[in-house]
Amino acid sequence: MGMLVTSLASGLLLGCAYAGAAVGLSLAMGMARVFNLAHTALGLTCGYLAYFLLTTAGIDPMVAVGLLAPLMFLAGLALWPTLFRPTVRGVADPALSTSILTLGLAIVLENALSKVWTPNPRIMSTPYSNQAITLFGFTVQGSLVVAAVLGLLLVLGLHWFLNRTFIGLAIQAVAQEPDGARLVGIRAELVSMLVFALSVGTAAIGGVGLAMIYSFGPASYFDWLLTVLLIVVVGGAGAILGTLISALGVGLVLGLGGALLPQAWNSLILFGLLLTILLLRPYGLFK
Repeated sequence: MGMLVTSLASGLLLGCAYAGAAVGLSLAMGMARVFNLAHTALGLTCGYLAYFLLTTAGIDPMVAVGLLAPLMFLAGLALWPTLFRPTVRGVADPALSTSILTLGLAIVLENALSKVWTPNPRIMSTPYSNQAITLFGFTVQGSLVVAAVLGLLLVLGLHWFLNRTFIGLAIQAVAQEPDGARLVGIRAELVSMLVFALSVGTAAIGGVGLAMIYSFGPASYFDWLLTVLLIVVVGGAGAILGTLISALGVGLVLGLGGALLPQAWNSLILFGLLLTILLLRPYGLFK
């Protein structure tokens, strides 16, 4: 019984960490119509940079996130006019064109990471990595708690931003009625660029969070991407709190499945769930 409760708690914490990795992709797909298959590759790149700062300068990953997220936001601002705006301009289906573009970007990043850091897996070792933390009577890994708090704060902060600020309301207006938003003076192109930059900035936070709890190599982004896409599809693209709820459900399946079932059954359950939801609710459960 104790192992079951601990697996349940670990699953919920893992879900919060995955929510931080998935919320940026949900934002880009739902608000900017950008299908960014390089989202987790960008996050993994930040995981490697956080690892580099930790091993060379002793900078804690939590501090590194504060440095990397703004830099990635600026990178998103630069990538939009140079790569993404020409790709989506005048295209009837921007999801297809951006998915092809970002798949190529992900492959480029994977090869760059292999050249710089070699294909060998890395582990982010911090003072709290192997420290056991007791919460409400059960014990969990310290780095998992830190990654979960990071992801939860990101999701809740983004939800507040979108619903309580003028810029956030403008983003939602453009996503729901772009022509109407233009009529009231909102610059839709500028809003799309801001949304994409925000999603890239959040990729840094989510990527560092996952790098703290998993060993990672240059191709790890693909495994992360499969889980993140599942979360976004189930929660609904653009549904921020839906992404959190979906991620918690996925975390529970991974946590409980890891304790009760062979690893292969986890994937079978998760993607069986994905196929079922695509058939019954193709826009997600919370969209």
